[in-house]
Amino acid sequence: MNINKIIIGLDMTPTDETVLRYAAWFVKLIKPAKLYFIHIVPDLETFPTPDKVSADEWIESQMQHKVKEHFVNYTDFETEFIGDDGKVYDRIMHWVKVKKVDLLLIGKKPDQRPHPGVLPATMVTEIPCSLLFVPYRQTYHLDNVIVSSDFSTKSIGAMQTAVDLANTTSHVSLYCQYIYDLPSGYTTSGKSEVEYEQIMYENAKQKYVEFIGNIDQKGQRITPILTYAEEENAPDLVYERADEIHADLIIAAGRGRTFLANLLLKSFTKELFEKNGHVPLLILRTDKPMDWSEAISKL
Repeated sequence: MNINKIIIGLDMTPTDETVLRYAAWFVKLIKPAKLYFIHIVPDLETFPTPDKVSADEWIESQMQHKVKEHFVNYTDFETEFIGDDGKVYDRIMHWVKVKKVDLLLIGKKPDQRPHPGVLPATMVTEIPCSLLFVPYRQTYHLDNVIVSSDFSTKSIGAMQTAVDLANTTSHVSLYCQYIYDLPSGYTTSGKSEVEYEQIMYENAKQKYVEFIGNIDQKGQRITPILTYAEEENAPDLVYERADEIHADLIIAAGRGRTFLANLLLKSFTKELFEKNGHVPLLILRTDKPMDWSEAISKL
């Protein structure tokens, strides 16, 4: 998937500095064709502005001021500023579809509320483009990337995206996490939980070998993380491992199969979005990997 168009959501609070600085760093890696900066208010007609200035013009001018201050390289890209009104969910979905956007980049406030406005987590399961979710953070680098995988076709795209992204910079460590559980009714096999967990672990190792054979690693080393779920929540396990390896980015496919099938479809990505995490999260909405390499070759 080529990242040609990105919408960057702003809410006109100090949190925007984090979003813009992160976006400025991120687009240096992927070189998109166009950036859209958007801010949505409840009602443009009642929005207070200086005399003889329309609300949308005033909002766009304020966004431009912020972008110039915190996104110093924005002039390297074609840009458009959008001031709009209505429900955040509806308008974001509208502009993503109208502009045929590949990626929506939004931030999260220090109190963990997503923005711009009140963005419902259900959007994560419904939005037709990929989503990059940026929590409040001070530094912007890419040293460790973890991909949450169920070894499905779409997870191949997520893992390949991680590899291609790693190749846009240097010294990146890649990890592939697979979460497995015991099948219901395993007790009828006559084996103990420990014995059956070992069987599932060996199966996971074999699945990983088959999965990684589909990835063009391009010289990158990928470390598998095979995690037994036991009674723990899958998104919690993702963030636990992310913390252990000091991850700078989590990548997850928006859809999947096997143990995480329905979770990756809806609740898994939704919970990842809602979790009190401090690691940027990239949720892919495509079968194909983002073609970072092609973007870099065009420079």
